[in-house]
Amino acid sequence: MAITLEALGWRAVILPALGGAMASLHFKGEPVFRSAGPDVGDILDCASFPLVPFANRIGHGLLRIGERTVQLDRELLALPHAHHGHGWRRDWEVSDVSECQLTLFYDHPGRGVEGDEGWPWSYRAEQRFLIHSRGIHIDMAIVNRDRYSSMPCGTGIHPYFVRRRASAVTLRATGMWVNHTDGLAKALAPTDMFQDTQPVPVDALEGLDNFFPTTEPITIWGGNHPVVVHGTAMAGVHLYVPAGEDYFCVEPVSHPPDAFGRGEYAAADIVAPSATYHRRWGISLAAGLRGMEKIGGGQ
Repeated sequence: MAITLEALGWRAVILPALGGAMASLHFKGEPVFRSAGPDVGDILDCASFPLVPFANRIGHGLLRIGERTVQLDRELLALPHAHHGHGWRRDWEVSDVSECQLTLFYDHPGRGVEGDEGWPWSYRAEQRFLIHSRGIHIDMAIVNRDRYSSMPCGTGIHPYFVRRRASAVTLRATGMWVNHTDGLAKALAPTDMFQDTQPVPVDALEGLDNFFPTTEPITIWGGNHPVVVHGTAMAGVHLYVPAGEDYFCVEPVSHPPDAFGRGEYAAADIVAPSATYHRRWGISLAAGLRGMEKIGGGQ
């Protein structure tokens, strides 16, 4: 069943039973994300979906934490790697809904239970969608339900923006992760692709499928209402611009690709037993950016 949030000019349609995904996002009738019907059956046709409890690829599904190596199930669409965590492949349940907000949750079993995808930690993931005057926030909270072991954790969102003739991106980044032929990020290299503050046309980025470290909001141009993509403790964004498609992706995430495969963790990526990990992701009007005290801030 689709759930519609509508307030302050914004309209978001959310599909709890299809990976907790968004089917569409509009502002004043104009699509911000590409739109899918409420009866869409494939999450890859949706407008956006959650990345929980990690984003992008983990090389060959081998997660490294301390001296421990955990073999995760591989994602068929990204073989031979694990990809984008579990949340997008699961049904989410509704815990609270109103005109402008919706809270969903999903419980992951862990510890060898069927369907754990090799992830040994039990956890609860929660998404809280909140429409406000400047846009929509997606608060994510992940509780480590393992009583004895700390759990690695990361999140992000995977929005598909409408690609228009005038679509462009403003992004401040001096580096870009280059990929192996199998899609796995292998090295951080310098780039001058986004050093200028001028918008870069999406047409000039066609074929791009790379991660760019940045902590600053990214502006998406092209429609009547430019928006910014932002998040708390954002490590960067993955840009995906497939040739010949009517969409492009700007995916804000909390950690670089394959960071968990390389065992490269920040302190915030490790969640103690019974502790909760919080991140907030947002799509906001670019016109409202100046008036925001701390974009994406607060929990």
